[in-house]
Amino acid sequence: MKWHEVSISTKEENEEQFSIFLNTIAKGVSIEHSVDILKSKTDNFEEKFRLDPKDYPDSDIRILVYFDDL
Repeated sequence: MKWHEVSISTKEENEEQFSIFLNTIAKGVSIEHSVDILKSKTDNFEEKFRLDPKDYPDSDIRILVYFDDL
């Protein structure tokens, strides 16, 4: 099966509203938080994770939405 991926960059405070809506119209939704957000929510982040910042949004969040190929 083939998919179409749509990427949406937005503020973290929009995450819940976007997720609820997008889950009603799409086949899948994935949320990627910036490294700064992950650091702020995780104790001892540097000791627990070795993430490549290039793999994450520069700021806020990125929502990846997946639709069936029609």
